[in-house]
Amino acid sequence: MSRPLRTALALAVATVAVATAAGTAPAYAGSQSARDQARDVRKVADEGDRGTPARGDAARDLLSADARFAKKRLVISVRFRDLRPTGYALLTDVRTPTGRYRVTYDAQGSRPFVAVTTVGGATTSCRTTTVRAKLRTDRVRVVLPRVCIGGGKATWVKYGALALQERADGRFNVDDLRRAGKVDVSRTGIKLGPRLRYN
Repeated sequence: MSRPLRTALALAVATVAVATAAGTAPAYAGSQSARDQARDVRKVADEGDRGTPARGDAARDLLSADARFAKKRLVISVRFRDLRPTGYALLTDVRTPTGRYRVTYDAQGSRPFVAVTTVGGATTSCRTTTVRAKLRTDRVRVVLPRVCIGGGKATWVKYGALALQERADGRFNVDDLRRAGKVDVSRTGIKLGPRLRYN
């Protein structure tokens, strides 16, 4: 090993040792993936309805999600079986030590819009959340700044996602990313996964 490389390695080890000794471990970003069962969209009439299968609905069928929680933002990329430009809404719920937040991407009409609310009903002051649909990859990417979900107090998050479509007959086609073959469309019914940490 050359002397410059040996010196650089020793310096890196010393820096980590000093940070650990001082009780301030280096910060790191956490990542997490979730997988859903294909063709498990449910047709429901109301909040308490268990629903019936709507397996032919590929446009609302969630397959997976990948999340990365870093210093400044939480990024969740949700994959559909057959993403369309319109005709669905994606609800992404995020729980942190400061509360539960919902990012709604409503693409049921011709002009999609984004809203960030708390599950308690009050709108957050966050106006910098972005949601982008990528039809080529069948993904919807949600970027939620950490300041919108508690800032430095948000040392962990739990997340879940639900896709839905309001049908012409007044019913809904619904798929919850983390509930295989069933749904719960109550106010806190979106199932959240395990904690994803950032220190």
